[in-house]
Amino acid sequence: AGISSFGYSGTIAHIIIEGVKLNHNEINSNNNKTIKYIPNTVWQFAGQGTLKLQIGEEFFKNEQVFRDNLLSCGEVIKELLEINIIDVLYPNNSEGRMNPETAETILKQTKYGQSILVSLEYSISQLWVSRGLFPTYMIGHSLGEYVIAMLNGVLSVRDGIKLVCERGKLMQSNEKCRGSMIAVRGSAEDVNKAIATANVKSTVSLGSINGSNSVVISGNSSDIQKVLSLCPNMMSKALAVSSGFHSPIMNCMTDN
Repeated sequence: AGISSFGYSGTIAHIIIEGVKLNHNEINSNNNKTIKYIPNTVWQFAGQGTLKLQIGEEFFKNEQVFRDNLLSCGEVIKELLEINIIDVLYPNNSEGRMNPETAETILKQTKYGQSILVSLEYSISQLWVSRGLFPTYMIGHSLGEYVIAMLNGVLSVRDGIKLVCERGKLMQSNEKCRGSMIAVRGSAEDVNKAIATANVKSTVSLGSINGSNSVVISGNSSDIQKVLSLCPNMMSKALAVSSGFHSPIMNCMTDN
């Protein structure tokens, strides 16, 4: 199960990877530690818009595996984006190098937020692996797909982080990609009708369907407001993103 933008169960998955079936459902890690597949379990990897300050702070303080992996990913990001992700994530512990207001602004920026999220999800996964646990399946939404590729050897950690950094830089640099994502407590059918009525299909669409009564509208910010004005009884919440991901306006990336 997953958690939607409103904290309720349900998610959208772009990819599902089934673990390779080996004898006794066991594999060996690089350090020869036995890792067991957990029967009938799924690891879910979220997309952008889920980051918050101090996320994973207790892991960073108390779990060596998590800390080492996050620092390793952070070195790659620092090389490419010239930013210290540890100071951004944990500004209260940065000894004055970063204040919370600046850190929160940075997390919302596509250029930085995407690679930081991937680094966090990868590091948390490695913590579980270090405990000898591995899922039967993995599902990923958006950026979560990159983490799955890294965990399964499709991409090296360094290549995965570099790819996400470049992806984020391109998205943020293109003004045509700027937009919003709004979580809405409404059905896909009703929201799609509102999009059609507002005549904004070329700039707004459903970015995800999290459940029968939970969707995300994505696209041009002003046109999204036109849609929301037609849904006065639907509760809505803006996601912490600066682009209209998974919407028609992302066709702007073909320019790059």
